[in-house]
Amino acid sequence: MANNTIEKVLWTALPNGYSADQRLRISVFVAPRLSNADGSDTVRTLGEFPAFANWPERLEAIKFRVEFDDNLSAEATLEAAANPDLWERLFPPETPVRPYAFKDHAKRMLHEFPVRGVLDFLQRTYGALGAMGTNFPSIGSIEEPGELLAPFLPLGKITEWISDWIPYKQK
Repeated sequence: MANNTIEKVLWTALPNGYSADQRLRISVFVAPRLSNADGSDTVRTLGEFPAFANWPERLEAIKFRVEFDDNLSAEATLEAAANPDLWERLFPPETPVRPYAFKDHAKRMLHEFPVRGVLDFLQRTYGALGAMGTNFPSIGSIEEPGELLAPFLPLGKITEWISDWIPYKQK
């Protein structure tokens, strides 16, 4: 921590096939979480975050160990080093950094449903529509939707029921 800043990194290992000698390969997605120690949203510069201002140098010093189930683990090595000159040209110390802000989704409404029922509905409905050839039913008459379109009527107010910012309300 320097200049009242916090540097954290979220590392995500992703499968990447096998090497020429049949060793497992992984790619790593690196997600920096650079923030202000006081929690403010004051914009900083990359130079105020030493680990990322000198990321190629920092990366050389990092050792990786990959752990699997059943207490198996292995040392991991980087295939290619980051180029310090290129890094500094792409990300000079003056690069503005907007602090990372955690988005709390704890109160976000999640809507779940059984996928099997949805799949069955789609297969039956679209299968029946497809079997009609070019003789499609009219969508213009909501009062008389016909047998094939009737299952879609309850979806008419779906945008009112589902929203990321408005809680679900029974109608």
